[in-house]
Amino acid sequence: MLLIEQTHKEPECVTYTLHQNNQDDAHFVFYENWQSYELWQQHVDAQNFKNYLAEVDGCIVSMNASELTAIS
Repeated sequence: MLLIEQTHKEPECVTYTLHQNNQDDAHFVFYENWQSYELWQQHVDAQNFKNYLAEVDGCIVSMNASELTAIS
């Protein structure tokens, strides 16, 4: 998982983990925590993320991002 290794090296990345659904092995979730929204946007715009999207093109049925705020 080159994307994960590269993302872990980004100093503004707090948490970046890939999870697989226990009931549906074709369903994956990335849990990401960044120092700020702006830094997350920089990650999304980075070349390594664009390379990942190109590599998985046609392999992913759907992709969505939920932006969350910690409350506790």
